[in-house]
Amino acid sequence: MGLPYRAEPCVRACFFDQLGQSFVPGSLCFGHPKTYVFQTDSAQLKESLLSKPVPLKDFGVPVPSPPPAATCSLVVYYGPTPMTPAYTPVAPNGRIVAGLIPSLTVKTVNGVAYYDDPISAELPQNIANGSYDFSFTIMDANGAEGDFSPIITAVVDTVVPPKLGQPIELT
Repeated sequence: MGLPYRAEPCVRACFFDQLGQSFVPGSLCFGHPKTYVFQTDSAQLKESLLSKPVPLKDFGVPVPSPPPAATCSLVVYYGPTPMTPAYTPVAPNGRIVAGLIPSLTVKTVNGVAYYDDPISAELPQNIANGSYDFSFTIMDANGAEGDFSPIITAVVDTVVPPKLGQPIELT
């Protein structure tokens, strides 16, 4: 069913096709009624169509001087605030090997070099919401670890606003 003609500007919108590619249909003008039917199933949904929690920002860990050997790794310890770091963490605390030193991106902020740790990509998917403490060490190829860094605290928040129901056209 077409809409009655009105002398109003056209409405343009961006949609996603079955492959998740965005497109803008011709005009969705009041004077040019067209019907667009969009169908998808759960296997075809792209991330851009799902809930979007805000991830933690990357952490910057100062590069020590002299820099560690290429065979060393950056290790992250985490746990609910307040956390006391321990080399053998007990649940709910955890330990993540962030990667070998050569694989880490280095960013410079105000003349200081930092390892860029994309913490949100490293944390377990099922981590509970709340305030967490994070501490870092360098581990050599034999498994020996240096002292813990000072703690940085961040809030994990994966709760998104509620999903809306099916919109309707009001008359």
